[in-house]
Amino acid sequence: MRGKKRMRTSLVKALQVASLLSLSLCLLLTGCGRESEASSYSSTRFLMGTVVSIEIHTNSAAKAVPTKAQLQEAVIGALHRMEEVEAQTNRYEATGSSDCQRIAEAAGTGTYVPVREDLYLLLDKVRQRNHPLIDLSLGPLIDVWDKARESETLPASEAVAEALGRTGMDKVLLSREVPSAEGKGTGQEEDYAGSVMLTQKGMSLDFGAVAKGYAVEKAWDSLRASGLPIYGIINAGGNIKTLGQKPDGSPWKIGITDPMEKTQTMGNLTLDPDEAVATSGDYQKYFEVDGVRYHHLLEPVTGYPGMYNRSVLIVASDGFDTDYYSTLLFLMPAEEALALAEKLPEIETIIVSRENQIYVSSGLKRRIEWTYQGGYSIVTP
Repeated sequence: MRGKKRMRTSLVKALQVASLLSLSLCLLLTGCGRESEASSYSSTRFLMGTVVSIEIHTNSAAKAVPTKAQLQEAVIGALHRMEEVEAQTNRYEATGSSDCQRIAEAAGTGTYVPVREDLYLLLDKVRQRNHPLIDLSLGPLIDVWDKARESETLPASEAVAEALGRTGMDKVLLSREVPSAEGKGTGQEEDYAGSVMLTQKGMSLDFGAVAKGYAVEKAWDSLRASGLPIYGIINAGGNIKTLGQKPDGSPWKIGITDPMEKTQTMGNLTLDPDEAVATSGDYQKYFEVDGVRYHHLLEPVTGYPGMYNRSVLIVASDGFDTDYYSTLLFLMPAEEALALAEKLPEIETIIVSRENQIYVSSGLKRRIEWTYQGGYSIVTP
């Protein structure tokens, strides 16, 4: 029953977020020149705990104009690709049959569980980067805080400590070997890309820090693979990626949400073609106790929400990177997070600290039009 309640709550919140994102989408699709003359197709679904929308337009200068059916096939194919990622990484799937859930069921039994490629790659990517602040084994800890959010009371410190004892990426083992008996006679043998073992009973994985950005990237790959002369936008609850260049050459733009007043934007950010964005913030999933906001972004060391920042926005060419680094930098002191972003050529960032300072990486300084600051001060390298 609690899982169904959480799903209904997530749906309501996601729909609220979708309405807030309408401004950003309007900005993204304005200035499209002869857009009214071009064919288009869009579709919206509830996936991965949020509202996902994909909208594409035909480049009106193209010699061979796609049919409506071709555009529809491209969008539906991209959404299906995201569904494949969700089917592997969803820890709340109603039937309990996702790869993520099967791994949790076998935790502590000494059994490797066969998994498909997307889940295996996500685990492998995070393990290779090996940063202690990004831990995909926080399922038990997230469960504790989900219960706290439902009751709007802080969890007992003992419950947090006990859950932390069932986490740790060192307890997550990966193998490219697949037990030979798995999938025999079911037609699934070729679906498995490797195996995963959780070494301790009661462990579970949670891919909330990386799955949406990865899925957006896979949807973008699918649209590109269609070979159609199209441009457009993928939006998964704020995980965004642009597709192609607008025919009139005008830039893509999105609104930058004010974390203190999420119905307001602080400014507009210009994006390049085929560029991704993700934001992690304390205003997305939270509850308050004695005026303190307790959100869903948890520190793997302490077991409590990170309290350095209000929001972190990441711009990168790859959707996985935007998701990964928005979580990582959110859990770091703002100055340290900005310094890291300056060292990494693949990302740019906007960090809003709890001291109401906005830290902007050097590559974004000329790409932002500030419209509302609400008492913030801007810090740049």
